[in-house]
Amino acid sequence: MKIAPVSFGKIYNAQHVNKPIFMGLEKDTFQKSFKGSAVNDFIKTENETGIIKKNLEMILTDSKYELGSGFSHKTYLIPDNEDYILRTDVIDISDLDFNKIDIQDTEDKNLDINIGQQVAVINVNSKGKYPIPYQIEVLKKQTGKSVGVPPYQAIAIEGLGQLRQGEKPYEDISRKETFAKSLDELAQLPVSAYEKLIDDIQKAGECGYSLDYLNSNNILYDSATQSINLIDMEKRQIKPDYGNVLYALTNSYYLNTFTSRTDSVRMPDDKVNKAIDDTITIITKYTQAMKNKHVKFDRKNHSYEFSQLMKNFPFAIFCQEFDSGKQWEILQNMGLA
Repeated sequence: MKIAPVSFGKIYNAQHVNKPIFMGLEKDTFQKSFKGSAVNDFIKTENETGIIKKNLEMILTDSKYELGSGFSHKTYLIPDNEDYILRTDVIDISDLDFNKIDIQDTEDKNLDINIGQQVAVINVNSKGKYPIPYQIEVLKKQTGKSVGVPPYQAIAIEGLGQLRQGEKPYEDISRKETFAKSLDELAQLPVSAYEKLIDDIQKAGECGYSLDYLNSNNILYDSATQSINLIDMEKRQIKPDYGNVLYALTNSYYLNTFTSRTDSVRMPDDKVNKAIDDTITIITKYTQAMKNKHVKFDRKNHSYEFSQLMKNFPFAIFCQEFDSGKQWEILQNMGLA
C-alpha cells in the first residue's frame, strides 16, 4: 500500500521598517547518510538477522517501539537498526497473520541521497477468509523536526471543512508556538544548510522525485546537525521549483493565522515581529544559497502559491518593494530570476 505524506499579518515594527504596516504536530524523526548501490542494505541485514520476521508483531504492539502517530499513519522503530523505520496505516493489528511474512525490495537504486524514501515493503497476510497481503513500508530514517504547521486541508475532513476528531483548532496556541519555533530554528541555520537543501532537491528531481510543497511538514530542520532534510517526496517527473521550496520552507500559508489580530489566540506583538524577522532571515539565506548554487525563481511558470508568498510582508521587506512586477525586476537584478 502506498502511503501519502501527511495575505498577511497585521503588525511589524522591527528594524526593517520605521513604522507599523498592517497588512494553519511536531514530531521527531531521524537520519543517516546513504549511498545508492545494487545491494539493498535493509534486505541484506534482514536476510542475515531475521529481525523483522522474528519481531514484527512485537514491534507493532509494544508501545516502546512506536515513534510517531497521526490521523492515518504510525511509525515504528526497528530493534538494533538505526538506519530504517516502519510505517503503517492505522490498522487492527489483531487481523494480521505474523506467520506469513514476505519482504519485497522496492529501493530506488538510482537515488543516492536520503529523502526518507521507501526501500522495502513487508507483506503480511490477514487472518480473514481472503488473506490479501497488507503492506507495511520500510523507510530510511531522517533527522529533524517538521517545519511549522500543516495546511488546514491536511487536518480537516475532506469536503466538510471541519477539523478531524482530536485535532486542535488551527489557531491553537500550540500550533502558533510550533510555527514560531521552527522559523526561529531555521533562521539560525547557516547558508550551507540551505545549499544542501537545494542540492537534495536537484538530486531527487533527477531521479523523478518532487517536493509536496503544499505541506511544510515535508521539510525537517535539524539544529544538531545544522541541516534541512526532506521526507515524503512524490514520484513525479517535474522540474524543481525553487519558489515552491521557499513557500514550504517559510510555512507561508500559516503566517496570516499566526499574525491574526482577530482570532481567540492573539500573539503578542514582539512574537509577531520576531516571526516576521525570522522569515526575512530565512528568505535571505535561502536566496543566497540559490545564488551560490546558480539556480533561479521561474518568472514565467511560477505557482499561485509563490505569487502569494511574494505578496506577504516579509518577502516585500526582503525586496524593499510591494509591487510584484517590480519585485521580479529586483529579483532579476539580484540574479535570482
